[in-house]
Amino acid sequence: MKLTLKIAKYFLIILVILILLLIAALSFSVKTETGSRYLLNIVPGLTVTNPQGTLSGGWSAEELVWQNDGIKVTINHPILDWYASCLVKANICIDKLSVEQLNIELLENKDTTADESTSDDPIQLPTISLPVSIDIKTIQLDKLILNNQEIISQTLLTNTHWQNANASFESLTLYSAQVKANVALQGNIQLADNWPLNIMGQVKLDQLLETPWLVKLNAQGELQKQLNLTIESSGYLQANINGSAHVLEKDLPADITVNINDFFPDNAADLPKSLTIKQLNLTAKGDLAKGFNIASHATLAGQTTPVNLTLQSLLTDKKVELQTLTLNTSEQQFIKITGQANFQPDLQAKATIDYQHFPWQQLYPLESPPPVDLSTLLANLQYQNDNYQADLKA
Repeated sequence: MKLTLKIAKYFLIILVILILLLIAALSFSVKTETGSRYLLNIVPGLTVTNPQGTLSGGWSAEELVWQNDGIKVTINHPILDWYASCLVKANICIDKLSVEQLNIELLENKDTTADESTSDDPIQLPTISLPVSIDIKTIQLDKLILNNQEIISQTLLTNTHWQNANASFESLTLYSAQVKANVALQGNIQLADNWPLNIMGQVKLDQLLETPWLVKLNAQGELQKQLNLTIESSGYLQANINGSAHVLEKDLPADITVNINDFFPDNAADLPKSLTIKQLNLTAKGDLAKGFNIASHATLAGQTTPVNLTLQSLLTDKKVELQTLTLNTSEQQFIKITGQANFQPDLQAKATIDYQHFPWQQLYPLESPPPVDLSTLLANLQYQNDNYQADLKA
């Protein structure tokens, strides 16, 4: 027994010595240009153009390209500044990582076959627990391009910490020139136990329509199971959005509620103020397989009398069923539309319009009344194979 303990003791001592030698060798490698080039060359699929400096600090390159099955990543002018001495404490300390442009190309995988799994089971997230902790002071990305399309124009990530399975970031700011949006986020995520997360942020859209517009958001829940989203919009659009979704399930089950108050598109100068949305409530519930049931109740300002709107419909990837769309100012004055449209294999649509003494000039007033005053109308409309058919009774 004593001999066994003695052997175990020496084994542990030798193991610790080997680990320390490995860290020392790695530290030595990253502190020399020769060692740095060697470490980069052993990475499969990685090509580095004109590297300068050492990986222990002050390293840069003209271009870095990594390609694997189905993806090619090109990094232009990466600059890395970190502290290799942190490795002794099982910590990776990055002071700054900047990239001029990150280009991601999703390539066609020729090895992909039709026999690949098409399971309806949701994606199962693994547990990701790092043996070392990571502290990042600054990551800067000037441009992100995905399949030749610019997605993000500027990105700045600051004060990020990752220990075991817990990751947090103090600030992530993004700017997209495509939608003229500034995004600022902060939060944390645990990469284990269903991946609980809590992310808060805001989106500034002032440049989009040249008017103040701020959107605050909060996402929390478990990524493996259900995420809950809260959005508050102010400025251009006064709205609240609450919803939940199972984002990893194939059919994306979701439940969303939207509330809008006193909205009129100020940039639409040709529209009359009578179309102002005084109040709107919309709910959408369902999934991609069975479709989403959409219900809405709204009140439009009208010229002198409010106009009520009611909507009930079913939306799928193949068709839209308009169960009812009703505009009315009273029980005797209304427009009611029902119908459906099929998108596959070809566009087919049919609709029924029931018009009963509806004062449409309450919504869209004209300077002078029309020459014909329509009191009632029952219309059946059909479209198929580029042909229109209508049956009208007025």
